[in-house]
Amino acid sequence: MIENFRLSIWDYLVTFFVGLLFLLIVSMHYIFFTSISYSQFIELFQNISLSTTIILIPSIFVLGLIVDCIAIAIDDIFLGKRFRKIFSKVSQEVRENNKELDTWKKFVNKEYMSKKVQNKINPYFWCKYYLEQKDIATPEQVFTSKYGFYRVLSTVSLAHIIIMPLLYGISIWVICTMLIAFGLGFIFAWRSNRFYYHAGKAIYCNYIISKENKK
Repeated sequence: MIENFRLSIWDYLVTFFVGLLFLLIVSMHYIFFTSISYSQFIELFQNISLSTTIILIPSIFVLGLIVDCIAIAIDDIFLGKRFRKIFSKVSQEVRENNKELDTWKKFVNKEYMSKKVQNKINPYFWCKYYLEQKDIATPEQVFTSKYGFYRVLSTVSLAHIIIMPLLYGISIWVICTMLIAFGLGFIFAWRSNRFYYHAGKAIYCNYIISKENKK
């Protein structure tokens, strides 16, 4: 129970930070588009009342949820599988990790799943829900949270490649910013992929161990 509480706190903090980060990025673009100075902008925040702060904090959290949902959709449709294919081509470690996960997946499907559900239910979710039902604590949720966090950062960074020329046109500093955004997006996607592997490894290993201990 304590472990689940800690994981929930971690999820809340990650979501809040995503919302806060997105708000800061929008604020930076707002400063560029208007004649307001940084000192004037900071002064606006310093003059925020307590009642406004009480409203602002949950609003940032909701914003984080919205950004996370959009990032998940973009990652699932466009980025996720493509990046994993690129990583598997350029990295021997990623190829080995993917092969390892695929081996565990096939092993669970063959050894622990009945014929009625074999090849019909994703073995990952089969293992995950079993562990949750038995109240077996795993680090999977921590890895999943970090995977989602870096996925959002990657999506936001890569989105700037499209946003920057639309907002500011083409110039040297815009091109440099786009290159930096691409580099950061690639790094964040790489980190996200690593936690994707660790989450799967945690689920499959703990499931197999729990089953083998009963024999």
